[in-house]
Amino acid sequence: MIPISGKNMSTKNYIPAEDVTAVTLVGGEGSRLGPLVWSRTKAGVQFGTSRVTAAAISSAFNSGVERAVLATQYLPFSLRKFYSTIYGVECGPDRKITIISPHDTMKEDATYRGTAHAFSEALKIAGRMNPKYVLGLSGDHTYKFNFAGLFDQFYDRYDDNSFIVLTKKVKREEAHRFGIIQIKKGNTKIVSFKEKPQDHELPEGDELDASLGIYFAPTRVWQKALEIDQERARREESEQDLGKNVIPFLINRQNEFKVHAFPFSGYWQDVGEPQAYYETCKDVFLKRNPDLFGDPTWKIDGIGEPEFIGNGKPYFKGGDVKINESNVGGTVISPGTTIERSTVEDSILLGQSHNRRTNVRNYTTIRRAIVDKASDIGPNAEITSEEGVLIVTKDTRIPSGVKIRPKGDAVVASLERMAENYTNLTKYIDNLEKKGIAVQLYDPEGNEHHLEEIVTLGKALKR
Repeated sequence: MIPISGKNMSTKNYIPAEDVTAVTLVGGEGSRLGPLVWSRTKAGVQFGTSRVTAAAISSAFNSGVERAVLATQYLPFSLRKFYSTIYGVECGPDRKITIISPHDTMKEDATYRGTAHAFSEALKIAGRMNPKYVLGLSGDHTYKFNFAGLFDQFYDRYDDNSFIVLTKKVKREEAHRFGIIQIKKGNTKIVSFKEKPQDHELPEGDELDASLGIYFAPTRVWQKALEIDQERARREESEQDLGKNVIPFLINRQNEFKVHAFPFSGYWQDVGEPQAYYETCKDVFLKRNPDLFGDPTWKIDGIGEPEFIGNGKPYFKGGDVKINESNVGGTVISPGTTIERSTVEDSILLGQSHNRRTNVRNYTTIRRAIVDKASDIGPNAEITSEEGVLIVTKDTRIPSGVKIRPKGDAVVASLERMAENYTNLTKYIDNLEKKGIAVQLYDPEGNEHHLEEIVTLGKALKR
């Protein structure tokens, strides 16, 4: 094991950002996003001209951090393509962006067994850069935060045995989605941590302190904590999960580790469900609250210049977007989209994939929809929802004149595509039904189908 010294690693009272490497876990499926993750990891979902994870990674870079390691696993191709396009020769081993998969560090059993295991493997790569400190980022949320405040205050508030958890206040009814912590009164010391607690496990109060899955510590503190967790996993005492296993263990070993809270004061949103993703896109790109992509002093990686258009019912477009004689409002349009003589309102269009554009053809109406990449709609089609969010899946071709008009949430995909993804589709629908939200399923011709039918077909295809 690597010993932990009690002396400060820095002769300065602040941490130079160039001494920090960011490690980001971007390998999760994100099943709550349903059809949007059938062909990509959650972190790789299109977000205007960017990707969901880019705001988080850009927060590190804008704070002065010079390198980031991204640990991928589930369907990483689109994320790899995005960063290789952005950074070119700077996207590669030990450069500004290093993207790894389980096969890069393991010969056998090449899957991560949990977030702690993924982080441990990523740290093997990050360690080549000899960072003195590691910033662990949550890669599948959208946030803006200047970490310079943490770097500047670290040795005023903590010491180099400290493991820092960034926290924010959440409402009691939201607590089950987070790791909930308790902080010693009048202090920053964390005395308990419970990952996604049940109602009866919550402390008192209408607002509770929640972990955001963002952590910071000297590199050797990370290394020792993860080595101990691996030993515990071999004894079947840990599932190798950062929130469920590692953090609670560190809290219980306060004679060796000091686990502290640091308040997160920036913008943060969980975009783990289509409704949350839809609302966040509207906040960021239409209401510009916050103005993530319009701030020239805070660069976020993206392809195509952001354009904010209109005042009454504005829309956003970026990169290669073609709009001809159309009524567009309240909509976010990503590069590689063509809209011809149509009406598109309150929607998200994800654009191009492999040089195949998203096309909205003549005299079509789209309202309250998320249209995934390389889809072709119309002409004379109507794809609208009154209250929910309608998702048109990637590569969907909707024939001329088709009318799909559910009142609430819906998915439009070919029967084969739904059947291939029936496990994810079942999880997605079950999650929404627990909240009292029904989901309708349609094929591109506008015929409605039931989940039981899809599951039966999917199981038959697997035989």
